[in-house]
Amino acid sequence: MNEQKQLTVSVELVPAEALALAQLMKRNCFHTWSEYSVDRDEAYQMRDACEQLAKGLAKAGFAPH
Repeated sequence: MNEQKQLTVSVELVPAEALALAQLMKRNCFHTWSEYSVDRDEAYQMRDACEQLAKGLAKAGFAPH
């Protein structure tokens, strides 16, 4: 994987949207990412990005069990 500059993405959500998004991140699985990617590398990138999004949501208090 090539080293790339990191970037920050901001989004404004109401609490119900943040919770729904956190639920989606929790329920995603590799099969889903594989289905919507062009190859395994892209599926892994999707997984990694979703994990970062889930961490951000958790930091904001939206970490469903």
